[in-house]
Amino acid sequence: MSNDASRATKQVEFGRTRRKSRTRGRPGPMRWLRACLLPVLALALLLSVAAAPEEARAADQLWFKSTAGEWAVTSGEADGEIGRVQARGVPRGRIRYSLEGDGAFSIGRRSGRVSYDGTSISAGQVSLTVTARDNRGEATSASSIIEVSITQPTPEPEAAPTSTPEPSRPAEGGLSGQGSSDPEPPDTVAPTVSNIAIASTPAAHDSYGIGETITVEATFSEPVTVTGVPCLQIRMENSERAAAYASGSGTNTLFFTYTVAAGDRNKQGVGYPGFSGRSWRLSCQEGGAAATIRDAADNDANLGHGYFWGDENKHKVGGAEVIAERTAPRITGLTVVSSPASGDTYRDREHVQVQVTFDEPVVAPIWTTIGIWVGNARKDAHYLEGSGTNKVVYQYRVSPKDRDNQGVRIVTTELPVCITPTWPCIRDGADNQIDLSHEPMASQAGHKVAGSASDSTAPTVVEVKTVEPYDAVFIPGQEIGFKVRFSERVNVNIGGTAHLEISVGGEKRTAEFRRRETQDFSRWFTDFSGTLYFYYTVTAEDANPLSIGANAITLPEGATIRDESTNDAVLTHDAAGPFPRHKIYTTY
Repeated sequence: MSNDASRATKQVEFGRTRRKSRTRGRPGPMRWLRACLLPVLALALLLSVAAAPEEARAADQLWFKSTAGEWAVTSGEADGEIGRVQARGVPRGRIRYSLEGDGAFSIGRRSGRVSYDGTSISAGQVSLTVTARDNRGEATSASSIIEVSITQPTPEPEAAPTSTPEPSRPAEGGLSGQGSSDPEPPDTVAPTVSNIAIASTPAAHDSYGIGETITVEATFSEPVTVTGVPCLQIRMENSERAAAYASGSGTNTLFFTYTVAAGDRNKQGVGYPGFSGRSWRLSCQEGGAAATIRDAADNDANLGHGYFWGDENKHKVGGAEVIAERTAPRITGLTVVSSPASGDTYRDREHVQVQVTFDEPVVAPIWTTIGIWVGNARKDAHYLEGSGTNKVVYQYRVSPKDRDNQGVRIVTTELPVCITPTWPCIRDGADNQIDLSHEPMASQAGHKVAGSASDSTAPTVVEVKTVEPYDAVFIPGQEIGFKVRFSERVNVNIGGTAHLEISVGGEKRTAEFRRRETQDFSRWFTDFSGTLYFYYTVTAEDANPLSIGANAITLPEGATIRDESTNDAVLTHDAAGPFPRHKIYTTY
């Protein structure tokens, strides 16, 4: 190869090949013309994009990000990552890549990583077509060309003999002249499940009807071969259904299908059980022949995977039945159900409890609130009980400065009973959010308020625990919530970040305080329930058990936690945990 040829370099940008100029010395007229015109054309292109209508550059279209660098492999030598394809225009998690061209090349369906298996190729260059698709079908697919240069290996020269070789002798149990070489170590790494997703879309609205097919896509870390008919179980409301293997053997993506039958129903969205492969069955029929899922080296796949719940807005089950259940629950009554300890007037630290009655049972999250008026001040009453019934009770604790000689009341603007419109609100069993219209509640003469003149009692920590009261499993990237409840409602003024020191697998970790938003975004309190919330994000280094040490709350300099009488809170508390019902899994 000449020196000029060796200096030539090639840059590949998804099918567009450019060569650096080898011309030295004074630039020619064409180079001057190109140097002048390119900036002008680039400016014109930018102006045209800026002036284009919004739909011309809509975010629901896929396109490829240009990358420089030569993509090349040596024939016969495997290359696990010769390059990576990237696409833009939709969220990364929704993009799925596929590749057409020489069978020696493959692409990671989610990662876009192009690999070469080492098959001998005699050509000097191959062209591969890469296609990016939106797995929800909301964006147009995009394709691009990758050109890969193939280098032929240089044979090693034979060493000159230094002496007259002895006649070859037959090897024991073999033929004369046959040599021996060390075998390559066997592949013992099992394929693993890297992702599970719903690949189908309901025919109408957001709910699958009877006879429709739900398709589940399971992506593995490497190509796998299927024998028999394995099943992947999906969850309906209180039971499971078996989605049978349909296609994908020989690739790293397998597809499973299930046909919706009468009685199938899931208003929250199709989901999967997780961990230890419990959602897989290697025989779809009881007593049937067991199936296998293995790689090319005959390693059985590790079928463990994390929990996955379908998008509740797009993959419900029940068809017309679920769609028809869209009548919003209505508020039919507002009643004070508590009584003052003495007479008709609540004193400091007593509770005013208001019952909201609906025309059907509802699910009320614990963070919902209603507004009641005490004199000329609006107060937040927080959820107390009643979720799952049609009568939900909210509670407000009287403070020393509260005054109302007419009796507490509720006006028509004090519901919705949500922290903010973006938080999940009260819904019925069909997932319909409540109708917010209601009649006001007039001043209640038997429920006046007269708090004490002064309050010198400091709020104290009465409980430190995790947020979830039920069995919970956490994997890297998920948040574990903790709450610190005080003896009374508190106002928080924190200039920096407050922390809660926790122990994860015997190692010290820090959970950060997160302020809970309210309807009035200018307020600087967490909420009026007297509870602070802290969150910790699980990492791959974490392990069980989970616990909270004593006196674990730390505040930045100048921060305060006080009650409404400006008494500073006492932050001492006992240790809590371990919490055996909270499990951390970093491998599964």
